[in-house]
Amino acid sequence: MSIKGMTDRGMEFPQIGIIRKGAPKGGNTPGKDLDYFRVVFDEAESDTLAAFIATFGTQPKQIKVLLPFDDIERCWDANVEAYTAGGLVYLGNGMRALFWVDPETGEVKVKDGNPLTPCVGVDGLVGYYKTQNGKREPIKAKALGRLRVIVPDLKRLAYLLVVTSSKWDVMHISDQLAALKHINGGRLAGIPLTLSRKPAMVSVPMGSKRGRVKKWLIHIEAESNWARAQFEALNRYALPEGSELPQLPAGQIIDQPSAGSVGVKTADDPIEAEWRDEEETAEPWTEEIAGNQDEAPVDPLTEGLYTNTSKLKPETVSNWTTLVKEAKAVPVNMNFDLDETDTVQILRDRAAAIRAVMAQKKVPA
Repeated sequence: MSIKGMTDRGMEFPQIGIIRKGAPKGGNTPGKDLDYFRVVFDEAESDTLAAFIATFGTQPKQIKVLLPFDDIERCWDANVEAYTAGGLVYLGNGMRALFWVDPETGEVKVKDGNPLTPCVGVDGLVGYYKTQNGKREPIKAKALGRLRVIVPDLKRLAYLLVVTSSKWDVMHISDQLAALKHINGGRLAGIPLTLSRKPAMVSVPMGSKRGRVKKWLIHIEAESNWARAQFEALNRYALPEGSELPQLPAGQIIDQPSAGSVGVKTADDPIEAEWRDEEETAEPWTEEIAGNQDEAPVDPLTEGLYTNTSKLKPETVSNWTTLVKEAKAVPVNMNFDLDETDTVQILRDRAAAIRAVMAQKKVPA
């Protein structure tokens, strides 16, 4: 049996720690932005912490990670959120509010997206709270992103949760994951990635104005060996269809038949690798060939020729070309028409039928 909403939530691995960008908070002020990752493991993960420090050090600027699932939504989650000391007071998706509690009165303004209320957006006003000295301060929403990664060097199928409250990180991580998934044919799981911190000048609120400050943002990049293999695959994919195979000129014979086959010349008389028209390759009319045509197929063409032999001019029948011409001279009292749209194969078959009739009638060549 299953419990709806509890046993059908999908696949999950345990979380054993958090990867943060800033120093610990000091009172009511946010922690200082760091140029390295601050990794905090659960209390029960002392051995894992020691293994992590042995591999990446105490202030890592780069961490090798991979994502466990192909679906971006299962690895990366970002929302517009706001918190007080008591917990979550606002949750939105950029389009609408999903949850909203008045921080001062405790009134639930929005629950499960109802009633329909536009999202306040990043830096949007959610409400107010009172400080210890009774001063009323505004609460503004922030973009909060959470990325679930696995560190292969730890040999654990367990998450480290990367947390950021920078809207620039949220945009960059979303774009980078989408690009990686696209270039890898819709797959994300297992790509060897490097999580790193890189400086950038970004715009932030400064009182009533905005200013540019240096921030260390999160970057996700595929490792060089994987990227090199991907470049090779892209180069092959970008080639025009069939361009890897040398193309033979039109009319050139690709496969030469073995010596001894009908019409094949020997080494003393080399084969000319070119196509020839039916007129040039036609076999002359001989008694030997006629003798092989004793049993003509019984079809409308043969029957029509039995009754129209007088229309043939056997003294002029010397090759395929004249046979075709004589075939066209036969009165059209049969079930098909000899017009110019007939294929060479049809004409060849009709000429063979004429020869078969001539052999049976003993018409001299």
